[in-house]
Amino acid sequence: MDLNQQKEQFSIAYVHALASKHGYNIGSRKVDDQSVDLELIGYEQGQAIVSPQLHLQLKCTESPTFINQQKVISYQLEEKNYNDLRKKKQVPHILVLLHVPTTVDDWLDETPYHLLMRYCAYWVSLAGEPDLATGQKSKNVHIPTTNMFHGNALKDIMRRIADGELP
Repeated sequence: MDLNQQKEQFSIAYVHALASKHGYNIGSRKVDDQSVDLELIGYEQGQAIVSPQLHLQLKCTESPTFINQQKVISYQLEEKNYNDLRKKKQVPHILVLLHVPTTVDDWLDETPYHLLMRYCAYWVSLAGEPDLATGQKSKNVHIPTTNMFHGNALKDIMRRIADGELP
């Protein structure tokens, strides 16, 4: 398996672990043609939606570009993914960027007492973002470091969707 495939699989494992712990149903697609790597189905019963759904586009990097005194991560997203994520859809989409150590051996610490994954993931919704300029092949997106993708964040996102709001 090459490094990009390892990153993809580790990102999937990260979200699976998080979603499983918090009771979300996880789905995947055989073909990633709409920038959807995983689907999550919730159990929340909001005012607008019962069993909210969320689509995730997963990316992984060992060298994120932090800007504004570490408050924002700048990530270069390909045109197709950017366009897929910015369009309004029936099921909301978010970008989840997993930050991992530079050395693959440091991604995971295994002992008889714990399984530790390093480091963490961040998320952003690109819904409603503007079109790319003509000929532009990628977009530098900004992900606030306050948008850590963890259990409470996932619950908040799903609760907002259940209430008919954007993530």
